[in-house]
Amino acid sequence: MGLFSRKRSDSDAGSYDAMPEVLDRPSEAPVGLFSQFIDEKQTVVLATHINQITWNSEDRMRIMDASTGQLLMVPTYRKSKGTLPHEMCDTQGQTLFRMKLKFWSRTNTFHGLSATNEEEIIFTVKSDSQVTKLVLSFKNPTDGRETEISLQDHGVSGTLLYKNTGVFHLASAEGNPVIGYLTPKPPTSFQEGGASAAEDARKRNISSYVSVAPGVDATLLEVLYICTEEIRQLYRVGSAAAGSAVASSAATVVLTM
Repeated sequence: MGLFSRKRSDSDAGSYDAMPEVLDRPSEAPVGLFSQFIDEKQTVVLATHINQITWNSEDRMRIMDASTGQLLMVPTYRKSKGTLPHEMCDTQGQTLFRMKLKFWSRTNTFHGLSATNEEEIIFTVKSDSQVTKLVLSFKNPTDGRETEISLQDHGVSGTLLYKNTGVFHLASAEGNPVIGYLTPKPPTSFQEGGASAAEDARKRNISSYVSVAPGVDATLLEVLYICTEEIRQLYRVGSAAAGSAVASSAATVVLTM
């Protein structure tokens, strides 16, 4: 398995079990852009199952309610345009927003574009240079405030990129409250439904779980995870290319000796 391979093992449990399990509502006003994905009363857990074999198709990523197995969002892709979803749709096929990677360098920037106007940016995601933290910025429609949600390493540096483990914060709020978790397995007190567990058991799939506090838009936390996954994929491709270059150089040295 490669550097970024994440098929779950028993050793993955430690970092998650150290996390608190209770998520409190961070504010009276709902936090988010898509009200249909905000549960006002209870924590929800999203399961994302990524097919490591299929690329650029609707079969690549299945985003579901980890309890019921109901699909929640459907990503669509452009052929030969990488692994970042072009659009995120609801289960009725209605576009929620479009996604675009502005550039890829030491700092990654993603834009979420309006479903009706591709010139209108409705949210922006930026990572730091070491990918220890991503921040999603948007204007909260319920109160008109500029709002930031972050996804960052849990405790030890590198857990987000290499262990698929992180903590979501409402970074723009006083006290920086925790509003969710990203983990490679379901919460310890949570009973995963049969449909989601079956997807997780497939050898071709890697699975991730996003726990979302009440009153928070699950879509935006999922976006932060998807952007992290895209950065991870870009790093994987870059590492493979570098490895090929080194191997080619070594072969050239051998041939010319």
